[in-house]
Amino acid sequence: MRWRWALDLLIPALALALFLSFSLSQLELPGLYYDEALDAVPAMRLVLGQPLELVRNAGLRIAGHTLPLMAMDYVGPINTYLLIPFFAFLGVSVDSIRLMTVAVGALTILLYYFFLRELFNRGVAAIAVLLLAVSPSFIFWTRQGIHVTSVMTAIAGGSLLALLYWWRTRRTWSLCLGCFLLGLGITAKLLFLWYAIALGLSSLVLGVRAWGKRGETYPPFPSSPFRLFPPNPLAALCFLLGAGPLILYNVQTRGTLEVLGKNMLVSQYGVNNLDVLHNLGVRLDAFRVVLQGSHFWFLGGLQINRLYPVAFVGAVAVLCVLLCFSRAARAEWRKLVFLPLVMAIFLLESVVTVSSLEPTHLLVLLPLPQAVIGVALYM
Repeated sequence: MRWRWALDLLIPALALALFLSFSLSQLELPGLYYDEALDAVPAMRLVLGQPLELVRNAGLRIAGHTLPLMAMDYVGPINTYLLIPFFAFLGVSVDSIRLMTVAVGALTILLYYFFLRELFNRGVAAIAVLLLAVSPSFIFWTRQGIHVTSVMTAIAGGSLLALLYWWRTRRTWSLCLGCFLLGLGITAKLLFLWYAIALGLSSLVLGVRAWGKRGETYPPFPSSPFRLFPPNPLAALCFLLGAGPLILYNVQTRGTLEVLGKNMLVSQYGVNNLDVLHNLGVRLDAFRVVLQGSHFWFLGGLQINRLYPVAFVGAVAVLCVLLCFSRAARAEWRKLVFLPLVMAIFLLESVVTVSSLEPTHLLVLLPLPQAVIGVALYM
């Protein structure tokens, strides 16, 4: 048993050491992005006791203080509140901003290690987090994390870990935590709704309630979703609590609903949401860009790892072959299919957007390709 505890310390420590050695280098570069300032300025004013400039004049007033509900119509204030302790203890600076987002990236690595360890094993978890720790897309988008709301990756990992624990133990507190984090992710950025829906649909289709005990025979496709997800008013309340700032903001202003209504057919950046096949092609190409890390031309030139997309496609192919010819793989096919299915549903949903079809929208998926590669290599 001691060696298992040692591995659970050594593997995450190695992944964190790799990640931090890259992400903390020249922390002030590139310069402050305007989306970073969008969250940094309210945090600075809260720390200094200065009046806030609220989005659509919507705020939460507590004990004589006004707190922001949203940073934009579809981006929440999570980063603003996370910045407050960093500004309070380290001062207002670019380094303080980047240290916060790098800390979120480190938390993401830890959460996904323990999730993948419980879902698969330590071998898969080790491969996945080590690949994630040196992924250029993960490193650079974590450094400028406010720009892409990278806190969604940590929220996604936390929700998966909490919900997996609930599936295995049926502990209500774990279900409530997972639901709260899903709601909080939607508050962080509206596109997290794609992730929450993909997670729910994948779970429903695959009947992941069967993951409760290893070796247990999987039940048939549930005749009713309530057999898989029994109604739980407390869990629903926790979800609404996580999404509370977004909900309250729309009660006060209807801002998000207005944006959705205006951009449902053609987005504010000219994306035709009815041209599904074209948009899907753009999204798949963006997924390739995320995998090979070729989005960072603004850092001085394109540095492309063309092997990464090939490795991912190869990993999916390996899993397909195993599912066809390996009895052991077929016995746990729901586990093997779950993560690819979440990604596939997410990509299909994301062809409809209120903004653009940027690769940055796929950041929340980033740990999942590494996990698929890890599963294929381990098996």
